[in-house]
Amino acid sequence: MLKVFVLGSLLVGSSYAAQIPRSSTVTARNTYQARGQEDASNQYITPQISTLAEESLKSSGAPGLSVGVIQLDPNTKALKTEFGAWGTWTEDGDQTAPETLFSIGSCSKAFLSAAMGILMEDFAQGKNVTSLPPGLTSFTWKTKVRELFPGEDSDWELMDEVATKYANIRDILSHVTGVPRHDYSYGPSDTAQTLVQHLRYLRPLYEFREQWFYNNQMYVLGSYIISTYAGKPYHEFVEERIFGPLNMTSTTYSGITASASGKFSQSFTLYLNETRRIPFVFNTTALSEAIAGPGGILSNTVDMAKWIGMLLNNGTDPVTGATIIPPSVLAEVTTTRVVEDDTSILPGLSLLGYGLGWQKASFYGHEIIAHTGAIPGFQAIVTLLPSDGVGVVSLINAGSSDPLFGVTFGILQELVAKSSTVASSPAQGALKSAMQARSILSGESQELAARTEKRSVTSSPSLPLEAYRGTYSNPGYGNFTLCTPTETSNYCNTTLSTFAKIFPDTPPSSQAALYGTWPRVWSSHIQVLSTGNDTFLASFLNLYPNGFGKNTSAFYDGITRGDILAQFDVEGGTVKGLAVFEDQESVDLPGSPPFGNLKEIAGVYYTREA
Repeated sequence: MLKVFVLGSLLVGSSYAAQIPRSSTVTARNTYQARGQEDASNQYITPQISTLAEESLKSSGAPGLSVGVIQLDPNTKALKTEFGAWGTWTEDGDQTAPETLFSIGSCSKAFLSAAMGILMEDFAQGKNVTSLPPGLTSFTWKTKVRELFPGEDSDWELMDEVATKYANIRDILSHVTGVPRHDYSYGPSDTAQTLVQHLRYLRPLYEFREQWFYNNQMYVLGSYIISTYAGKPYHEFVEERIFGPLNMTSTTYSGITASASGKFSQSFTLYLNETRRIPFVFNTTALSEAIAGPGGILSNTVDMAKWIGMLLNNGTDPVTGATIIPPSVLAEVTTTRVVEDDTSILPGLSLLGYGLGWQKASFYGHEIIAHTGAIPGFQAIVTLLPSDGVGVVSLINAGSSDPLFGVTFGILQELVAKSSTVASSPAQGALKSAMQARSILSGESQELAARTEKRSVTSSPSLPLEAYRGTYSNPGYGNFTLCTPTETSNYCNTTLSTFAKIFPDTPPSSQAALYGTWPRVWSSHIQVLSTGNDTFLASFLNLYPNGFGKNTSAFYDGITRGDILAQFDVEGGTVKGLAVFEDQESVDLPGSPPFGNLKEIAGVYYTREA
């Protein structure tokens, strides 16, 4: 679900055989035999791409990769698909295949924006089953969220009164509400409704419509709107209106359903120089439903090829001829609404725009519509080149992005090289240079070694550590309790022994730090490490003292953005609270720490309970 970009920051239908494209080519090992006639002159998963995939998996430590390339003939509307799969999807070494299921993370957002448009069409045509609130006569992209949830007891409210009053559907899906990520705010027991209700406690980073800033909770809000006005749970609406008609028989929002299929990939992380299995993060039905909108879809390259083929065909399924997404909806969601990044980080790449669940750019003159996704243990990229009639989907079962981006860029550069619109091929040496694509992650992946190095450098705080211990709370984030390395309560003993087992070379007793157990969606524990005076680094970690899967040795999985600046609020020698500057990288802090009135400038302020 975490923001990244391929070029640039959580059931129904009949058998698979009924949806086999008219012409299909499979070239990579560990895949199905070719279906239909091979056309090597128009082939993208070449032997060179296969070699790149194998070598990049080996060098990165990522277990498995699955890739699909979809081509739509503009005249006959016939689809040609190529599937490549490399590596493994289980600890036992089972070989990855096109049917292997992966999380697609934030690539799920495009399904939400499409579903929103489909629901709007239902209202426009009088097919809706739920009425709009009194006084609201239509439901469009310009409809304000406040109009959909009116009244004093409304679930909808932001800290910014202007955004609360004026934010519309287009605003929330294009990330311009001014509210940053706040991804640590939600826990495993949250629902879509509680996540929406907590928005009022989450501090904005920008003024309304001032700046693009990625926010997953607004897509939770989107799913909550659809559930409210479709008269059924969001995931059921998408299954009935998109998955079912496209015969995406393996695609689901449920980890339980995916696991029961026997095809759901295990998820892995790279721990130092070792590949370790980690649990699937959305491991309950309630959590799967809460995170469904921003990042909940589990799919494979076979099903995603059907989705991409429909998108390339302007919203119509090229196999059945049925309209899945009205063309006006598809145009709306793929139109750039805001500039996400005004710099080009690769040769031939334009600035980056954002629509509604889709990012947009130009690559050597070729229009690119794309999105990426990432949750712990999985990453995904969906890329469309509408003018070329080509789409690419790449799925991987680890946090490493090298194979994912390398293969995707290798394919894109092959396409550009074949294009008659480019006089000289920019793809010379493409298979080598494609690996630069990992730099696009924009801070989504940090080296564990760098985090470990930062965590081992400490300085003494201005007060004794005992002065900072205690419980800290925030209405949007909940509360956590911090222990000093010498505390002996049952809670602190358990917490400290867990850290000692994970970090035997730097146990709690050797550091000026405080420790806590804090179950979140993305982490299980918190460490607050002194860097001098009252300034600390807060680290959110998943700790596995007994390992996971077959390997029972202790390890940890660091949350994706590394350590976060934090400062304790001290007044007259007494600690009043803790200010955390999560998502504060774009804000000019007032000089060097201490930063003054922390309640006013902190991204998140936790009050220390007496």
